[in-house]
Order: sequence, then C-alpha cells, then structure tokens
Amino acid sequence: MEIEVPAAPAEPIAVTLEADFGADRMIRMARSIVGAYAPLRSGGAVSDVRGWGPDGAPVPIALLGADTWRAAGPLRRLAWRVDGERSEDVQESLAASVHRRVGYTFLNGAALFLRVEGSARRAHRVRLRLPAGWRVAWALREEPGGTWLASDLFELIDEPAMLGTAFRSEPAAPALMVHVHSDGPDGPDVHVKALAEAARLGLKAVESLRLPPLGPPYHVFFELYGAGTPQRLGWAQEHGFSFHGVDAAGGTRELTPGLAYHFAHHMLHAWLPRRLFTDRLRPDRQLEGAPTAAIWFAEGFAQYLALVGLARTGAFGREDALARMQLRFGRPVREAAPGEPISLAALSLRLCGGDHAHWAYEYGAGALLAAWIDQRLAEAKLPDLAAVTPRLLDWCRDHPDGIPEERFDQVFREVSGLDVTDLFERYVRGTVRVPVDEVLKGFGTR
Repeated sequence: MEIEVPAAPAEPIAVTLEADFGADRMIRMARSIVGAYAPLRSGGAVSDVRGWGPDGAPVPIALLGADTWRAAGPLRRLAWRVDGERSEDVQESLAASVHRRVGYTFLNGAALFLRVEGSARRAHRVRLRLPAGWRVAWALREEPGGTWLASDLFELIDEPAMLGTAFRSEPAAPALMVHVHSDGPDGPDVHVKALAEAARLGLKAVESLRLPPLGPPYHVFFELYGAGTPQRLGWAQEHGFSFHGVDAAGGTRELTPGLAYHFAHHMLHAWLPRRLFTDRLRPDRQLEGAPTAAIWFAEGFAQYLALVGLARTGAFGREDALARMQLRFGRPVREAAPGEPISLAALSLRLCGGDHAHWAYEYGAGALLAAWIDQRLAEAKLPDLAAVTPRLLDWCRDHPDGIPEERFDQVFREVSGLDVTDLFERYVRGTVRVPVDEVLKGFGTR
C-alpha cells in the first residue's frame, strides 16, 4: 500500500493498494470506529475509486450506495482519494476524521482505508510519500526501508497517525510516546510537558493494576484547538496501541489530577473493551456499528479502575478519591437519570441508536456498579476487581467471540468466585437505579 500526502491541505490524499483480491469483491468504508458505539457518518470523503486487474487492464468499480462499491472482475490494484476537508466536515468529531492543516495531517484509519472483501486477515505494508522534512508518528511497526507494518486490516484501520512538522513529540517513559499538535493561540511546546507528565502518571496507575503490558511503544496523540473550531471538542478515541485526544487548548498547560485520570481511563481502554470484551463489544463488530447492551461495562469499569489505579499510586488520597466518585459518578446518577425507569442494558442500546441524552448516567452507573462489585469481593475475602480483570482477559483469550452479554454475570462468577446475579437482575437487566449513597458509603474500605 502507498499513501501520498501533498503539502497543500486542500489537496486530496491518494491511496493505492495492491494484492490479489480475487474477483467480484465488495469494497466499503468501516461504518464506525471502535469506542463510538454507533455508526458514524462518512459522507463521501472518499472518491475516485478505481481498480485494475492482474493484466493491468481497468476493472469496472460500481458505486452501490453510501461509501460502498463493487469490483466487477479480478482485482489486483485499487486506488482512491480522500478529501480531508470533506472528512472533517461530515464526521462528528476530529478524532473520527482525516483532517489537514498547513504542515500537518492527521490520519484516522477508519476514515482513510477501504475494506476489500477477503482482505481482513492479511498483513499490510504501507509506504508513505510525504513532503520533504515531514515526520511520522504511528503506533504501527516501522520496518527498514521506510515501510510500516500492520498485522491485519483491522490494525491498519484502527491505529491513527500524525504526519508533518507542526507537532511536537516527547518520550514520557521508555515505552510511552506523547505527540501534541496545537491549532490554538499557543503552539504545542507549552502543552507537551504537562501532557507527558499526565501520561506518565496514567501509565503508572495502569501498571499498578498489574494488567498485561500495553505493548511497547504506546502512543498518545493530542490535538488542541482554539475556540473557533466548529468541531465538538473534549473527545478521546482509544485504539489498540494508542489513544487520541481532541480538546480545547486552555486546560493542558499544567498537570492536574483530572488530566492524569483522563489519561489512565483511556489507557485502560486498551484492555476494556479491546481485549476484554463482550460478544457485541468485539472490536471488529464495533467497526460495523453493532449495538451493544454493555456500554455500562466498557466505560464504567474503565473509569472506576482508573480511579483505583491513581489512588494506589498516591496520586489521589482517600478523601480526594471519594470526592471524585461523588462528582464523576454519583452526581450524574443523581441528576442526569432518564425520566422513566430503564435498565442499563436498554439505555446502552438507546445510546447506540444515537440518543445520547443520558450517556453520563450510563457511564456513572457503570462505574458505581464496578465499585459495588469490588466491595462485594472484599466482603467475601476474594481478590479485588483489579485482580479479577486479568482472569477475565484470560477467559476472552480462550473465547475469542467475547463474553456473551446475557451471560456476563455467570462468567464473572466463574472467574471471580462471586455471585453477582442479584446486581445484574436489579440494575443491568432491571430498572432499579444504582443507589449512590449505599455504594459510596462502603467505597475505599479496600
């Protein structure tokens, strides 16, 4: 594969892919990105899709619908163009789009690469053609000779990249790199130190949970924008070996406990739900925008364990941790609950359908439920939730389709020794609201 990125931001990116794909193949964009929990608009940012056969003769490519094509014959080479301005205009967030600035390009693989039927399990080698002097920050493996290797199509689609001269890179730890671009009033230099320190603290918190290694090196991509951007800020998107944050430029000049928590939470998504997932949170299903009834788990457990990790490392004291539990989890459950009784599973499916009015409630209730399960484990003198999590990871390794969502409580009992059926019947499948005061009353006893 070859990607050509011209210097001028208004010019399209050209992508060429060569392989023996076979005949009459479907070609399409990913319908979503992992962690969006719903289909995303793509809106025609990809154009000029052309194909050639083994003999070099053109192969007819028919547009079947929104970002879906069919090659009518044996396909050996495929080429297309991506309009960065169009991609940025139609996507919900900068974290989901390909976007371009002077001296800078951000590549989101799900908005850049086409999926050719039958190519998902193949390794992909990528060569970049860039303006002179441009640097590359990418979590894919760099090979001698200027190529980058993705183990399969999913990894290629999943991992983003920063290209250009208008971003700053700094090592935050031996296997941790932070890359910062700023479109705001300040350049990246005034933010990179605080972001690198937050990344170090986040990684330290994650390591305190004794999960398997992230896999070196882990990359953090941060983009900071001034108030004039039309895009929604405050979004972060997690990937297998990196995460990408998009935020306003003002709040990242100094390290704060909240910034460290932000990093720890998004680093934890490298396990939850990328390696520890339910059947409907399986990453390749998320690329299709498949609905899930378990957002409460994917977000809630990752939020709670991030707080636990930071408390273990001393970044938070007990009182500070309690205050953050109240503010981040307790308040939305008290104040942002749906008007009618609804289970966490049903609300998760509603979020996947595009109704995001009560996302904070879903996330907060999931985190409180994780805290309550942790208390139950302590009362039963069983290993805590952080120790149970690697066991769940092992279960998923042996069951690659993921934990069946309707059997999550049974699998958890099998792995941990704790029966949580009553909690699931009342709060996950039932419509009873998680009792904030009862949960927080016992929090911190471990």
